[in-house]
This record gives sequence, structure tokens and C-alpha cells, in this order.
Amino acid sequence: MRGNREQYQTRFVQMSLTAYIRSLAYPASPTEDTLYLKEFDLFQEFPVLQHDVDYTDFFPGA
Repeated sequence: MRGNREQYQTRFVQMSLTAYIRSLAYPASPTEDTLYLKEFDLFQEFPVLQHDVDYTDFFPGA
């Protein structure tokens, strides 16, 4: 998401996680709106992490 949604109109932008992190390290210009990470599918990017999550706390009795 580009821009501060609490103060101004925002614009949604899709990019890879690598590109987002790179934009934080090397901003395009000081006048460009800040990018904010709104959604990120961690398990899609790192599926092996699904084995480390205990879902019983989220779905008791299931």
C-alpha cells in the first residue's frame, strides 16, 4: 500500500517481498509516498513453515 491511509488517499501496489524490502532499503525518492506492507502470505512464500504451526489453539476440538 502506498501512502498513509489514516491521513491521505492510498493506492494499492503489488510487488514481491524482495522488491518491497529493497524499496525500504533504497527509497526511490524522498517525495514519493512511503510503502506499507498490508498483506503478506507467509505460508505461500515459505510453505515449510506450515509444519511449525500448532493450529489446535485456533481450532480447539477440531
